[in-house]
Amino acid sequence: MKEVLLIDKDKGHQTLCKDFLAQTYTVHTTENATEGLKIVESNNIGLIISEIKIGVVDGFQLFEIITYKYPHIKFLIYPHEHDISFEVQGIDLGINPYLHKRVPFEIFGKWTEVLLRKHSFVSRKGITDLGAGLQIDVANSKVFKDGVNIKITKKEFELLTYLVKNKNKVLKRETIAKVVWRGRDTRADNRVVDSCIKCLRSKLNIHSIQTISGVGYEWSEPS
Repeated sequence: MKEVLLIDKDKGHQTLCKDFLAQTYTVHTTENATEGLKIVESNNIGLIISEIKIGVVDGFQLFEIITYKYPHIKFLIYPHEHDISFEVQGIDLGINPYLHKRVPFEIFGKWTEVLLRKHSFVSRKGITDLGAGLQIDVANSKVFKDGVNIKITKKEFELLTYLVKNKNKVLKRETIAKVVWRGRDTRADNRVVDSCIKCLRSKLNIHSIQTISGVGYEWSEPS
């Protein structure tokens, strides 16, 4: 049975959601991100459903950590209140979907089903074919081109997996720096991102990383 992690400080709503989801999935619950990460480490979580205000590490920060460490896990933000600034922040981070708790359970359940049905770009143990002779083994941090193991740095691998996980989505340089390097929005960070992108293109001999002028980069499927 597929496993879902539900993080919500509102025990009443947490119970309602758990009872609804438990009809179809194995549901783990907690009230904060720290405990949530422990659950992720010891279980085969496919989807995290999180409130925003969940403690010292909020829902947005947790999303960045999960995207960085566990790119195969899907993420759904499910806040108590409708706050436009929070929603804009979620969109900037690439969180999709971003649902409000007034959304009917039928819609909530359908999104859960869709997210768990989608094939992650890579499994924990498998090697995934990205096309054009490129394969990635996230479990062992290896990349292969035409069957040859290509040596890339740890940060280059982290950047590659982040781009692939967000394929066909334009990512700002600042967002990439924040997620991969935990950096701030500075020119120096942007130059590091540009340099790392250049190295990946050269080492892997690929054209899948598209430059979006004045914005950042986008991974498009190899042809």
